[in-house]
Amino acid sequence: MDDGRPLARFQLVAKVIRTRISDGTYPVGSRLPSISGLGAEFDVSHMTVKQALNTLADEGVIASRRGVPAEVLAAPATEEPLSLAARLARVESALGALEKRVTAVEIHGSNLTQSEPPHHER
Repeated sequence: MDDGRPLARFQLVAKVIRTRISDGTYPVGSRLPSISGLGAEFDVSHMTVKQALNTLADEGVIASRRGVPAEVLAAPATEEPLSLAARLARVESALGALEKRVTAVEIHGSNLTQSEPPHHER
């Protein structure tokens, strides 16, 4: 995450699995180790592993069914979702750029009206 807070255990497990899918350790079409196996490997509870798998399923990376090891459906997105602070920084940056463009248009428009002779109709 971008906000500086430590990740919850299930998020750490999901992150490692996501990385393994990305690097081909768990290729698309393969099955992940069992919940028990992942729990033992990461030294976490079954509930923590289930939360991690639910996160990956919500992202569309895996499909998980009761009693069957999860299947890898797709490689994860290359970017992790942006934190609220990162999204706000992007919006502020875009707003600053827009303000500069508006100012440039206003100055250009002001220069045009000052340089043109007054138009009189007869």
